[in-house]
Amino acid sequence: APFANLYFQFHLWDEIGWQGVKAVMEAAIAAKYKHCDSVRLWKAKCEDEGVRLVCKFLQNSKSVNVLELLDAELTTLGCEFLSQTLHSSAEVPLLVLKLDHNPIGAAGMKALAQGLSMNKTLELVSLTYCSIDKEGANSLFEIVIYTQSGLKELNVTGNLLGDEGVVKVL
Repeated sequence: APFANLYFQFHLWDEIGWQGVKAVMEAAIAAKYKHCDSVRLWKAKCEDEGVRLVCKFLQNSKSVNVLELLDAELTTLGCEFLSQTLHSSAEVPLLVLKLDHNPIGAAGMKALAQGLSMNKTLELVSLTYCSIDKEGANSLFEIVIYTQSGLKELNVTGNLLGDEGVVKVL
């Protein structure tokens, strides 16, 4: 089979909204598509409903290594979906998670940490400009303290952690 080891990507840089993301993800799920190694939705404005469908696809495909949801209007609810999907019990082999420029805040960070704090496969997590303040620092600490974590890089540039938050994380 000439395409046996060939993987494809879902990369969208246009605003398609959650309805567009829903159409793409539902089609991939219905086709039982298992040959996707990355999903990159930059400024697609998929919102929480789109994230829910991306998570469903991740759980079904078990092949995606990179997930980037940049400026996707992701809130606490979307973080809960991601947390359930990226918990070690879900067995999603994601290596890279980028959620930059989303209004995650401390509440979203707390929800996200519930799954990421037990994740063994993630190597890079980027949460730049996500409105994470010193209250969200405890959740970041929970992620980095996990002894079986494979995390090599955590980027929180542009957040409002302040001195107190940085001390909590470190």
